[in-house]
Amino acid sequence: MYQVSIKKLMKRLRRLAQNMLCRQILNSDHFLPMKYFMLLGGFLGFVLTFSAGILAQADLWVALMHSSLGCVIGAFLMKVFRKVVASSVREVVIERHRTKSQEAIPMEG
Repeated sequence: MYQVSIKKLMKRLRRLAQNMLCRQILNSDHFLPMKYFMLLGGFLGFVLTFSAGILAQADLWVALMHSSLGCVIGAFLMKVFRKVVASSVREVVIERHRTKSQEAIPMEG
């Protein structure tokens, strides 16, 4: 009869989950969709620019015009930020995988 301890089972499940997460990160087109980052960046750009315009006592139409430009700029800045973060995470995952595979290879000598 094959018996598996709870610790071994949890270790196997954790390893499986890490491998699945690594695959998702490496194929990150669907891991963190770009549209959410662009929407967040656009919203933050609009709110920050609009509030700065109102606090500077600009006309409402001028503040709205500037905040629409801030919305577009904020969206594209978040797009660039997401690409940098995704590439950094991808590099870390690849490097960890390389070190684990090198540790698994026995040294001859």
